[in-house]
Amino acid sequence: MNGVVDAVMMKERPFYRWKSFWLGVFVLVFFSSAWVRSVHHRDEVSLFFTSVQRELTLGSRAGSCTLSWEELPVTGAIWPAFVTRSRERDGGTWFQEAVEITDMGGGHYWAETAYWFLILLFLAAWLGFLFWRVRKQREIRR
Repeated sequence: MNGVVDAVMMKERPFYRWKSFWLGVFVLVFFSSAWVRSVHHRDEVSLFFTSVQRELTLGSRAGSCTLSWEELPVTGAIWPAFVTRSRERDGGTWFQEAVEITDMGGGHYWAETAYWFLILLFLAAWLGFLFWRVRKQREIRR
């Protein structure tokens, strides 16, 4: 029984020793570096689905993360299944519109989410989780 009391009375670990804290820092650094790179570069990964003749493109450009879905007009062609593209840009803007969804016509859809918006959403969720965890640990200690 003494071991149980000792475990309950143990001092809580400081937040900088939590795995969830460092995982959150890693995600923030990733989003921030992607944001900085996207202002000066355009990077894309495209997946071609030949059986349904569609292309899915994930990318990063002009301060935002992009997703594009396009119906391909070509039938019977042999497409590569996976393509990556990267090219420099002359510059861009740091703060784009938070979320933008565009119907380009002809079965081509384009969605963009600004990195600053993704960072704010992640910060809200991550900080909420950290505060909840502190609160739970204090309740357990009482």
